[in-house]
Amino acid sequence: MASLALQCPVCRNKFSTKRKRCKCGLDLDMAKRDKKVKYYLIRPDTENPKKQVWRGIDKFNDSDGKPFDAYNPKHAQLVFAQYMSSEKQGNVQIFEPRPEKDWTFQELTDWFIGEVLPGRIIRKELKHPKVIKAKLEAFNTAFGEVKVVNIERLHLENYQASLKQEGLAPATIDNRIGAAKDAINQGFLNNKVDAKPYKAFSGVKNLLEAGANARSETMSIEQYLNFLDTCRPRVRPLVEVAMNTGMRAGEIRAIRWSFIGKDFIKIPLELTKTNNPNTKERGVKVIPISNNVRKVLNQQREMMLKQGYRNDLVFQLRGQEIRNSTFSREFMEDCVKAGMPAGRKMEGGITFHDIRSTVKTNMANAGVDPTFRDALLGHSRKGMDTYYIQIDPKDLTSHMATYERWLNSEIRQTLDRGAKSSV
Repeated sequence: MASLALQCPVCRNKFSTKRKRCKCGLDLDMAKRDKKVKYYLIRPDTENPKKQVWRGIDKFNDSDGKPFDAYNPKHAQLVFAQYMSSEKQGNVQIFEPRPEKDWTFQELTDWFIGEVLPGRIIRKELKHPKVIKAKLEAFNTAFGEVKVVNIERLHLENYQASLKQEGLAPATIDNRIGAAKDAINQGFLNNKVDAKPYKAFSGVKNLLEAGANARSETMSIEQYLNFLDTCRPRVRPLVEVAMNTGMRAGEIRAIRWSFIGKDFIKIPLELTKTNNPNTKERGVKVIPISNNVRKVLNQQREMMLKQGYRNDLVFQLRGQEIRNSTFSREFMEDCVKAGMPAGRKMEGGITFHDIRSTVKTNMANAGVDPTFRDALLGHSRKGMDTYYIQIDPKDLTSHMATYERWLNSEIRQTLDRGAKSSV
């Protein structure tokens, strides 16, 4: 006897459509109204009636050949009614969905987006699903209507060559095919795809060689001082904090006064407001507060009191957190104003992230131990150091002070040379 079932969007367990609350506590009636539950048709296997076959409603097509919406209860009832009608007429075979291993790449993409990506988002393994979807959409312009089993390695290599002729960067091409390869791998692991397309995609090599697009630009002390002299007042403190700590732009923009203690800035893994990771570390990021940084923070607090801001943000624009696009644009404009090439497309162009490379280089020149350099910048340790070296945040303070002394000395020497040359 056929029936309908639904799947909880949180714990992924399946229940009867009459169920009102999931084992995990989710209100299924509310989830149904919000179209968050996925519906399945359960029917006896035509070859072995003792077995049950589960099919998502989206595996069946309407009269126009379009797949039904698996999250629409009306579509689920319509599929169920059509199945019962075909069963009475003895024509269940014509109601069978297309075998999964006969999918086109577009059908594989629909399965990947609908079944694989939601789990990665819940497990916080994926931060930007829209980027993956856009790459797959671009890939499907060429292969969307092609059966997955018919895609061969030669087709993919010819596709790489055609994209290169169009002027796309090697990294862009690799990312696009990489997203398609991810869908193929998941399909193979979940028995949706045979070994033939899996081997075809696995054999395609990346166009971009490892390290070929690594940046080598750094900001000299002279460039840093020129920038501070000419930049916008609201951009200056963020750059000063970056040069003194090596923090990422997103981490600096995310700093709240509640993160700042007596001796350390402690940035949590997740912000309550966005619930998205704002650091790349797997825990709380701890940054010792040097005298230079403390001076910047004190100036920010005085400025906020004068302007009447009462929220928790340290760096803000009109009472809101500074958007990444706004800050990036203003930083590049201020670089040009200071006489520096800016952006990745300019030869020798500076980006904000290059300050991070600058700081690590400067720390090496200052004599900071490599292990502590990595710890201060939040870089992961390699090999057995990961397990055997345990760093107390208090130990970071003296190494940050070493770097600060070196930086202040370099700034004084640069200013002295400038004063002598102007005489």
